[in-house]
Amino acid sequence: MRLTDDQRRPLVARAKALERKVLADLATIVTPETVLCWHQRLIAHKYDGSHKRGPGRPRAAAEIEKVVSEWRKRTEAEDTAAFSQSGAHALSQHNR
Repeated sequence: MRLTDDQRRPLVARAKALERKVLADLATIVTPETVLCWHQRLIAHKYDGSHKRGPGRPRAAAEIEKVVSEWRKRTEAEDTAAFSQSGAHALSQHNR
């Protein structure tokens, strides 16, 4: 049987208050070492700061996004113009 962290929390909270010997006598589903391992992992997770983190990289400032967007539009326009000119030049060379 696999338990979720939500199911393990109450077991761990009660088991942590007991001594290992008493826990060994009571624990029939899992060993005392397993319960203590769960406790250690749940406590580590509580303090690792993961609940404060958001998904992925933080967004760039709006000003930076604006500059990059303008730069991208300008270079696309320049590339299109250069391609059009080189295409016209190639056609004029071919028609001679």
